[in-house]
Amino acid sequence: MVCVFGSNGTKSVIWFQSNTAIICHSSGLKPGNYTFQLKSRASTFTISNPSIFQLNIAKHINNIVPKFSFEGQRSSLTVSGGPYRDDGKLKCNIIYPNNLTKEVTATVLTDHQLKCVLFPQLPGKYLVEVVQDSVTVSHTQERMLFHEVVPLPSVDSMFPSTGPVAGLSQVTIIGKNFFGLQSISRDVYCVFDGTKGAPGKIGSDSEVLCQTSPHAVGTVGVGIQVSSMPMLDTMLRFEYHAVPKIMQVSPSIGQWSRHPTAVTVYGEGFFDGEGLSCIVGSKGSYKGKYISSSAVVCLLENLDGGNHTVTISNDGVTYMKSDVSIEMLSRSMIMSVKPSKCYWVRGMKLTVFGKSFGPRSDFKCVLTSWSVAPIVIEGKLIGLDTVECLLPWMSIGKYLVEVVQDSVTVSHTQERMLFHEVVPLPSVDSMFPSTGPVAGLSQVTIIGKNFFGLQSISRDVYCVFDGTKGAPGKIGSDSEVLCQTSPHAVGTVGVGIQVSSMPMLDTMLRFEYHAVPKIMQGLDQFEHIDSHFDGCLSFKRVIAFIFSSYFLKLIYQYM
Repeated sequence: MVCVFGSNGTKSVIWFQSNTAIICHSSGLKPGNYTFQLKSRASTFTISNPSIFQLNIAKHINNIVPKFSFEGQRSSLTVSGGPYRDDGKLKCNIIYPNNLTKEVTATVLTDHQLKCVLFPQLPGKYLVEVVQDSVTVSHTQERMLFHEVVPLPSVDSMFPSTGPVAGLSQVTIIGKNFFGLQSISRDVYCVFDGTKGAPGKIGSDSEVLCQTSPHAVGTVGVGIQVSSMPMLDTMLRFEYHAVPKIMQVSPSIGQWSRHPTAVTVYGEGFFDGEGLSCIVGSKGSYKGKYISSSAVVCLLENLDGGNHTVTISNDGVTYMKSDVSIEMLSRSMIMSVKPSKCYWVRGMKLTVFGKSFGPRSDFKCVLTSWSVAPIVIEGKLIGLDTVECLLPWMSIGKYLVEVVQDSVTVSHTQERMLFHEVVPLPSVDSMFPSTGPVAGLSQVTIIGKNFFGLQSISRDVYCVFDGTKGAPGKIGSDSEVLCQTSPHAVGTVGVGIQVSSMPMLDTMLRFEYHAVPKIMQGLDQFEHIDSHFDGCLSFKRVIAFIFSSYFLKLIYQYM
């Protein structure tokens, strides 16, 4: 059995049938008056009274605006479709995600728009239906229309919180539940004092990345807006500042160092904020220390030799180009130290050999030991790569040697530490023998103590006689030095000990040089005695033999 509408015989299926009622589907009919019949294969039934069926325009829901709202916020939904009749009987059924249905009064705005108020409590999708004359209005093409409630984002902080008046600063808002914004729209903006910046981006569920809009100097409120949703007030504040202007840097010449070098940048418009940075050439940024609106201290490190432009950024991102630069001298290094060991004597000099010390520098030698306070000595530049320092009295020990150039510590070669060691000063008691021939080559022994300290400096030990070195000597023990005299004229001379290139150590001892006797001298007076000896050994030869034996013994004694 089917339902037949009008003379053209439009057929319709039966939705419901009982002994007393039949419900037919009137889909596809235009508004107007239709006769109505029931037909089966056997017969046709005509409605007796009335025989005319009046069909009104079908009612549908076409759209719901807005489609999204935040959790816990009251939402006014505009439902398009209709036509709707303002008879006070229109209702909206709101079907919650947990299938709970809540009926709310609908307000007709126009023939094709009505308004329903939603008070969502839970995130999720809410099915919206319109009920007119106790009949639920269908959705267009059976497509269900929902209103989605997303979790309300919460905001904790923003970085940076300052930026230039020109805008375009990148800021990150930290919080949670930001992925809910992305489900609404990918068009996310940060709003500064009511003005949108460039489109932002949801970096994660806890980050929104934005760009500031231009604004005058001052502090403004910040909001987040997604699509046509109401702006979400973050309760954060952003401070706009003027772009810094750079005038000069001091010092304008620096020296490479493995430690940061402090320079002061002078200008105007500096702001005390977390993003305050020093931008140096192509090396990137360094943290700046705020002194005043016209001075910032920058700690620079690892800058190569040459000129580097310097400017200041108040937010770490934006900055104004600068013509102010700092000249960095090439990296200075310590290559070697001489002497590396010594005993202290007045006038002792420490020579530090290096690389790229530079001519326009103030130098100091710093000697550090665990047992004494650091010793700071004024240095003198000899050439471009050598610094000389006059050593004061220093206690025995090992000292780390450093050179400070223009208040910057010079690095050691390949980080190999260089030391200067002070050994005990030898003391001298006596010398044996203390006389010898002018021809030299006499073996002498100097008696004292602390001679092993000399051996730690060098194995080249000499005794010095009146300024002239003898043959190389030998340290026999901690209390003995064995030496050989150098040739010298008759007389008494001072004796010293010298090790390697160290200054001579004056022993305060004296050595006496004497002439070697001529063996045959004065024997002519014995010639007359020879005449009394006939056929025997001459008397002169006997005397010569006695004298020669005595002096040979004497010479052997001093060798």
